[in-house]
Amino acid sequence: MFTVKKHDPPLEDTGFYLSAARSIATARQDFHGEQRPYNVAVLPAEKGSFYVYILPAQTVDGVYPVGGDVRYLISADGQKILGKRRMHQDIINFTIRNDSTYSLHTHILSDSPEDSDVFGVLTRQPLIPEYIFTCNFSFKANPDASLQVVDAKACGKECEDYVAKLPSFQAFRKAGCPDMAALP
Repeated sequence: MFTVKKHDPPLEDTGFYLSAARSIATARQDFHGEQRPYNVAVLPAEKGSFYVYILPAQTVDGVYPVGGDVRYLISADGQKILGKRRMHQDIINFTIRNDSTYSLHTHILSDSPEDSDVFGVLTRQPLIPEYIFTCNFSFKANPDASLQVVDAKACGKECEDYVAKLPSFQAFRKAGCPDMAALP
């Protein structure tokens, strides 16, 4: 819950919001996307640094963009890029029918789902799972923010180690291969 207090004269922000705003400015200066609207989100990261997400904005009701997104790691002062990760390549716009039970897309830049895959599942309507297919794995991102391995070409201990090392997600409930459930 927030409370409002008027400061007269206004106070200069020197904390989180100032550094977050600087982080956005730093990331946007580096970002070169398509000529379209983008949404930006900032989350705190380790050691006072910030994750800045640049995601294509939804511009038509019921049409959802996937891809063309970047995650930056920005220094605590908001002025230096410490890391940059292109999460998906091209932007694909798609619709979801109200009677759909799942959606899906392929991911070619790595063998793991991205933060924005989970974000997409949590923000689209209807709330349905998304299957993500990579070269070696199939994942299911669920509306409860969990992820699971659905299929792995190299299962067993290799798969357990792979899932346990995925750095972007805290939502994995198991570090290993679940039953190899087939897609619906």
